[in-house]
Amino acid sequence: MEVGFVGLGRMGTKICGHILAAGHSVTAYDIRPEAVAEFEKRGATPGRNPKNVASRSEIVFTSLPHPEISHEVIAGKDGLLAGICENALIAETSTVSPSLVQELAPLVQEKGAELLDAAVSGGVQGAAAGTLTLMVGGSEQGFERIKPLLETFGKNLFHCGGVGMGMLFKVVNNMLSHVNLAALAEAMALGVAAGADPDLLCDVIAVSSGRSRQVEDRLRKHILQGDFTPGMTTNLATKDSDLCLDLARRLRVPTFIASAAHHVYEMAIQKGYGPEEYASLIKLWEEWLGIEVRTKKNRS
Repeated sequence: MEVGFVGLGRMGTKICGHILAAGHSVTAYDIRPEAVAEFEKRGATPGRNPKNVASRSEIVFTSLPHPEISHEVIAGKDGLLAGICENALIAETSTVSPSLVQELAPLVQEKGAELLDAAVSGGVQGAAAGTLTLMVGGSEQGFERIKPLLETFGKNLFHCGGVGMGMLFKVVNNMLSHVNLAALAEAMALGVAAGADPDLLCDVIAVSSGRSRQVEDRLRKHILQGDFTPGMTTNLATKDSDLCLDLARRLRVPTFIASAAHHVYEMAIQKGYGPEEYASLIKLWEEWLGIEVRTKKNRS
């Protein structure tokens, strides 16, 4: 299958790599020539721009950091729509609002092609392992057509409904995930301030009613180790949180808890933690309380 890929960042690199390894012909593009050069070494064809990628592809994936960039890549000058082939599919894996996908879908349809939102969950680790969860919005036919490609990098595949529904499911999931992390950081700070051993407290939470995926993915791997090398940056997490709150405002859904968590992420950015792993928000409590939420060997 002739596949295009636009956006070779932390997630895109892993996803595109799985598609290429499965034997598909890939035309790849990124604004960073060095990222494209790496894939050229692995057998991909370098694309000059999104338009050029679309002109060579039956299915095009996008993996981009911000909704404005997604809009430009799809509908801008030299964007995918300028070169898209009839009967082609565009699969948007970037995290954007459901309304943006629904706005772009008719423009793609006018070209005789189809836009699917193929939202992903599982982070860089899941992308590397090929175990991502995929939440797809669009036609049943489009979902079935793209499914063999999704299976190269995804383990749990869900067709969530029409265009935009994949992103809706992702936004709701992100809302819960980001609240979980903020609450976990606050709870750990309380426990450590009261004298609890961080390692033991983590072990207890991991097998008790307060457990969540964030205990393993963020607390054990990042917070306790003092390692804030980003899987997801605080900047991106806050952007995703913005999407949640924007949707809630438009639907007049009260978001007392999500709004409070969002404020914590904004404070972390103000402290300079934006480019770091978003678990770095624990450093807010550490500074406020004069504590360290670290495994014993990583305490100063």
